[in-house]
Amino acid sequence: MLHVEQVTDLFPLHEMNARLDRIEVIQKKIATEKRPRPPLNRIQFCYLMGMPLEDLRTVSNLGGFYVFNAIHGLGKLTTHFFRRDKCTILSPPPSTSPAPKDSAPSSTRSQRTQVPRTKSTIDECKRLDQYRCIVTGLANPEACHIVPFHWNQDRDHLEKTEKILKNVGYIVFDQQSSAADSTHEEIIEEVKSSDKPWNLLCLSPQLHTWWSKAYFGFKYYGAVLCEDDPNYSIISLQFVWMPCNIKAMATDQIDLEAQRDPSTALGSYLTHRYGDGLLSACTTRNFTQCPETKGVQCHDISSNRPVESGTIVKVKRLTKDRHLLEHVIKLQWSIICAAALSGGPLIGDDSVSSDIEEEEMEYWEEDRQDDSIDKVNEWLELQNSEDGASASPKLSVGYPKSV
Repeated sequence: MLHVEQVTDLFPLHEMNARLDRIEVIQKKIATEKRPRPPLNRIQFCYLMGMPLEDLRTVSNLGGFYVFNAIHGLGKLTTHFFRRDKCTILSPPPSTSPAPKDSAPSSTRSQRTQVPRTKSTIDECKRLDQYRCIVTGLANPEACHIVPFHWNQDRDHLEKTEKILKNVGYIVFDQQSSAADSTHEEIIEEVKSSDKPWNLLCLSPQLHTWWSKAYFGFKYYGAVLCEDDPNYSIISLQFVWMPCNIKAMATDQIDLEAQRDPSTALGSYLTHRYGDGLLSACTTRNFTQCPETKGVQCHDISSNRPVESGTIVKVKRLTKDRHLLEHVIKLQWSIICAAALSGGPLIGDDSVSSDIEEEEMEYWEEDRQDDSIDKVNEWLELQNSEDGASASPKLSVGYPKSV
């Protein structure tokens, strides 16, 4: 039977005023920049509230330019994290016959193919998790990445991830921990550098889907050496059903003064959105007793009881890698808390879109460029065929060379 511990406040209430003081400093620095800067929005505020207080003080003491870059990158980070279904790359379609040596480059549209994950990594994760979901105990689980696989699945995605993390690292990684720095470096070390057992957990397919929507998150809870083999450690994680902000939109401007009054603060609009229950506010501050989460069909098979918020689950990983697992879990927790508490991905896939419109443009810019080149080449080939001329390299548009 799973052990349950009370979930601590997702907003650190005992430090609320100290945090708000530092966030107001950040807001003023952004407002006094030479170029007009938008004020803090709700998801940015939630990221700042979730930081260790000492790290928040450090960020508030940075120059306005650096503060703005870090804050502005948080919407991009959130979208980059939850875009789990788009880990694909462009590749040419398979050829059915050899092309003549003197033929022009094919104009057939590129196809999206799935980048393969490392099978040995998946197998090792399942072995360590005993081929069962770590939360429910169900067999035939999926090996799920904590830091998304697409973050470094190929060189292009790796460079994109490196650029995003460079700006937001001050906020989402513990600045007081050298292990957090090494985890950051490991993620951007090389292609598939985080496709390792320390970055995977076994979950049932349903929980995998819910995790990708910020319905729940894992909070780091501690680690101990295995008594029978110190080469391995047992890492404890707390499973937390996330509350959802039913009133806010993630990109709405935050009213910092309103956050000092419990009746108007962001946390006053938190509720749950699971099962078939009404979207009514929680009647208890103890989320483990919320009737909405109790209605979710997620059960521990050993007891046939619903999995409660606060449930402690344990995983076994190599001792040398346990700090990596710790800090990718903390990164995941930071992102999921900010998304859920601000009214982000939990209430809609486009809820942070206004903060990342530029990012969306950049993310698919290469795809659109490829499509345009293909269309031009198709038109040129049509003109050549009508003129009775063979295709010529001079009458085609090439793809830009990588640098």
